[in-house]
Amino acid sequence: MPKKQLSIEPHNMLFQDASGPQKESSNKGKHASSTQNRRKVSGGFVSLLVKGILIRQKSIYSIHYRLIPYMRKKANLEYGQAIREVSTKR
Repeated sequence: MPKKQLSIEPHNMLFQDASGPQKESSNKGKHASSTQNRRKVSGGFVSLLVKGILIRQKSIYSIHYRLIPYMRKKANLEYGQAIREVSTKR
């Protein structure tokens, strides 16, 4: 099973799963409906909030301060490593 990586784009602050598009069994053909796409995006977004990778302050969302150095170097950071980095107390 390939490891999941979190790809962070510094210019537009988009978070994407580096494993690429997931195949989904559906009777609608090869394209997912817009509702299915929204569910995937919202589920991933909520997951990042729950894990502490994203932080919400009123209506502003920001990345955890410990992940900023990785973002500046444009490093590919594995999902598990990002969670450990955020949850590690120093």
